[in-house]
Amino acid sequence: MAGERTSKNAAVVDYFIGSLDFINIISNSKVLDFSCLYSDIHSPIDIDVDINKCTCEYGSVPINSMSGEKIKKWDINKKEDFILNLDREKISELENYLEETKSFPADSNIINKAVENITNIFVTSAKKTFGTLKNKSKNENTPQSTRSQDKKPWFNIDCRIARKNARKYRRKYKLNKSIVNDPVFTKYEKDVQTFMLLNRTYKGDIRSVRGYVDSDISILNRTDYDGRTALHIAVAENHDHLVKYFLEELKESIKTDIEDRWNNTALDDAEDNLYYDILMIFKDNDYKVNDIYLSAAKKQHETHKQVLDILDTL
Repeated sequence: MAGERTSKNAAVVDYFIGSLDFINIISNSKVLDFSCLYSDIHSPIDIDVDINKCTCEYGSVPINSMSGEKIKKWDINKKEDFILNLDREKISELENYLEETKSFPADSNIINKAVENITNIFVTSAKKTFGTLKNKSKNENTPQSTRSQDKKPWFNIDCRIARKNARKYRRKYKLNKSIVNDPVFTKYEKDVQTFMLLNRTYKGDIRSVRGYVDSDISILNRTDYDGRTALHIAVAENHDHLVKYFLEELKESIKTDIEDRWNNTALDDAEDNLYYDILMIFKDNDYKVNDIYLSAAKKQHETHKQVLDILDTL
């Protein structure tokens, strides 16, 4: 709806979202002048509703809004899993339904049913792929340690102890700089920097990773409590952009033969997970990739691509 400039003076259009039943009973609407009492950037919308036209059932509330479940955020690294979890039988039923009703006059019930079916297909796949969270009340107190653990699965007791010791020795070092304190402080400081690099790698944040590497190139080959380097983490999380950065820009410094506590190198992890794009990065940089794994990864990659192409035609 056109009105006064809105959204930080960047647009002259504002909007609201409602069901088809609700939109049908709107008799008049307009965008009002901006007021910070309603929103920090959007202008309020004034709507006149003709209640006599309402045919919907009163008191009906979507199940999703009342449930205690909330789907976790979209993760681009699980895109292919999301596609594979789409219910092919439901999609086929939806195609048949659309084919059967395409010659019918436009009807809100037909449209609503199609939209509902599409939504259920995507929501079901999202739950299987990303999992769900229970909505917590504002009064529910969650321990800080639990919140940290949820957001940072890599942050275990070893990380906590290393951070605590680093802070302790930083205070001591500032108060009494000496030959005795210097190496102890440096050790714990390096531990913290290593954990931070692995965390940024886990999240795929190449900008932060570059910053840590530029400040200390030796951090690249340090390991965590499981003997994993940043390259191990990048491969495990399928961050091909980081793997490319490590193998191409830091080829002279990175050690790719480091094994974790399961005796796996980063390349072993890529082969086990059949990450085709990452295996090709290794191969393009003259690393020996097992042809059997590469062939299987290529086949899986092509299958995923075919699924994507099919979905694009729906």
